[in-house]
Amino acid sequence: MYEVCVSSISQIQDAISRGAHRVELCASLDVGGLTPPLFLVEEALALKIPLNVIVRVHSDSFTPSPAQFTQMKDQITQLKQLRVNGVVFGVLTPENKIDTVKNEELAKLAGKMRKTFHMAFDLIENKSEALEKIIKLGFDTVLTRGGCGNAVDNIQQIKELIRQAKGRICVMPGGGITAENRDYIQEQTGAEWMHGTKIMQ
Repeated sequence: MYEVCVSSISQIQDAISRGAHRVELCASLDVGGLTPPLFLVEEALALKIPLNVIVRVHSDSFTPSPAQFTQMKDQITQLKQLRVNGVVFGVLTPENKIDTVKNEELAKLAGKMRKTFHMAFDLIENKSEALEKIIKLGFDTVLTRGGCGNAVDNIQQIKELIRQAKGRICVMPGGGITAENRDYIQEQTGAEWMHGTKIMQ
């Protein structure tokens, strides 16, 4: 199953034509993705493909200020009203650990929407411990490169995370996955979902 990361309607249309199963809509992909404008979300919903939307208000870090955290909550509320398939977010402490309090608040606010913990996960040193916390917080998916570099560099780490998850959460490899290497990564890790901007080309 393939999730394509996109930033425009034309990219969604291309992903659909190539057989994508879901899209993640972002703005500013050059800085890792920021929350897209609502008008773009509304246009994307009309294309009738499962739509996950990133909730990230700045690219400086994954530790929002109080004002930025309030903005994230407002965005999740708006996206829930639009009935998107899911939201993609992740809040870390200044020490790059899971911020349990803030993530729990956002997860509860998201309600029944699918919840993906994004690649902030890759900055965490103890990924095994972090995975257990993310599962307890009610996330459905964690998107990861497995660490520094890209998914190909960290196949063993991704494989170990999938083994640890035991079906309790979807561990979705991303980062440097293309149409040329996706089958190799899937075979090596056993991943059910994979994520990329060039995964369907």
